[in-house]
Amino acid sequence: MTQIEDEMITALISAGYATAAGTDIFAFNIQPAPAAQLMVRPTGGDTPILSVDSSTPRPGVQVYVVDEDLKLARDKAAAVREHFAALKDTVRQSIVAARSDIIYLGQLDDGRHKFVVEFSIFG
Repeated sequence: MTQIEDEMITALISAGYATAAGTDIFAFNIQPAPAAQLMVRPTGGDTPILSVDSSTPRPGVQVYVVDEDLKLARDKAAAVREHFAALKDTVRQSIVAARSDIIYLGQLDDGRHKFVVEFSIFG
């Protein structure tokens, strides 16, 4: 099974929110450039669902949206949340928004604005 951050990066590129991994979307760390970018980071998620003979993982993932323009960053974060808020068979079996809204995390040292969208994944 591929890593959850790789699956989410692929889904974001497929949905048109980024162009290519390593260009305007990254895993684990926000990059100094480009100014507008996405970053995907796995979270601990929820405890797996256990049955007598199997375990179903429930990982979590965060999508960070960074941009110099506050409105563009907010709008893109909201669009990502809306698109992935409740989908089946896009990222594993299903992906749902883990929070009721996007979260503004303030400005980076270089003045870019940072938002995060959190998702729970099943499967």
